Amino acid sequence: MATDLQNDGSRTMKLTKVALEKIKPPEKGYDLYWDDEVPGFGVRVMHSGKTTYIVNYRSEARKQRRLSIGNPDILSPVTARKKARQILNGLAGGKDPLADREAAKGNVTFTELAESYIQRHARELKTGAEEERRIRKDLIPAWNNRKAADITRRHILNLVHKIKERGSPIMANRTLSQIKRIFNFGIDNGLVESSPALRIKPVAKENERQRVLSEDEIPVFWRSISEMVWTGSHVKTALQLILTTAQRPGEVIAMEWEEIEGEWWIIPGEKTKNGQPNRVPLSPLALKILSEIPQHGKYVFPKYKGQELIPDSHMATMALSRAVHRNRDKSGLDPWTPHDLRRTAATHLARLGFGIHVGTVLNHTPRGITKRVYDLYTYDKEKRMALNTWGDEIGGLLSGKRGKVLKME
Repeated sequence: MATDLQNDGSRTMKLTKVALEKIKPPEKGYDLYWDDEVPGFGVRVMHSGKTTYIVNYRSEARKQRRLSIGNPDILSPVTARKKARQILNGLAGGKDPLADREAAKGNVTFTELAESYIQRHARELKTGAEEERRIRKDLIPAWNNRKAADITRRHILNLVHKIKERGSPIMANRTLSQIKRIFNFGIDNGLVESSPALRIKPVAKENERQRVLSEDEIPVFWRSISEMVWTGSHVKTALQLILTTAQRPGEVIAMEWEEIEGEWWIIPGEKTKNGQPNRVPLSPLALKILSEIPQHGKYVFPKYKGQELIPDSHMATMALSRAVHRNRDKSGLDPWTPHDLRRTAATHLARLGFGIHVGTVLNHTPRGITKRVYDLYTYDKEKRMALNTWGDEIGGLLSGKRGKVLKME
């Protein structure tokens, strides 16, 4: 990679995809690399590794200006060079693109900012559907066409406290985090100058949950959810499968029929928290639960809007949690959440002698380079034995006829 060192420490080179890939971040500050074809066009490489295309120019007042025009992960050098030429050619007409961008920042409404976040960022996330739902439910109606630059800390605090006071303290914290992400996105993409959410602390205290259903509570739980009326969705069977498979609520409600292969549920990596595919053995109890679910569309737990079935979408995680919350006084148990059922399964698997394999069943990322790189054994046999035993244990608790527990050393 040939470069010419300039007097200011910057370098001139032919900006190509290969050349950009060879650039190493500096230990501190940033380095500048200028294109040898278009004067004023270059890249800025931060010590963090972040790289940005830039255009240097002088305004009509002869003031030195530097405009960021994109990310090499999105724009190729050829496209960025073309964009730089257009900007530099426009200077002859008296345009100051940086001044225009700064002026536009003050005119962006919150709805425009939020829609841009949804389209360009949120929908690429695993949690994108839930983020979009939260934005459209609480944020856009609150601020709508208010200029994003006019939103203050007081506006944010009023909103999150209102959510807390309606009985959703954890949701208030999640909404605050959502607001921070939206404004940070706006800063990164030149839509706003700053974030009014900076340094605002969570409004509700969150304690690590330790709720586990006891052996006596599990039959009460099973009977109570069978007796409740769950409007418009298979909430009961989703809850039963969370408990019997020990998988995450979000993974269970996103289950597709084609992911079920015989006595296995194959969860693809794009659906799991750690990005690793997970082979979940289905116990006879889990298979019985699945056999009783009517098939409507691709998802095992399709979405409902009122009484209308939306077959190409699955139930939302929050819809499951809200349904449980609305019925929490009907079970006669201390409050519990869908995720508590996963913790319950993990705890009882350990009680049954499978503690060494609980992490594998839960699809937790193994720690240490040995486990991550060299231990590629799937533990299918051990997971099958653990979940089959757990299914038998649930059946025994429900019938009052518990069998002998097989301990694993």
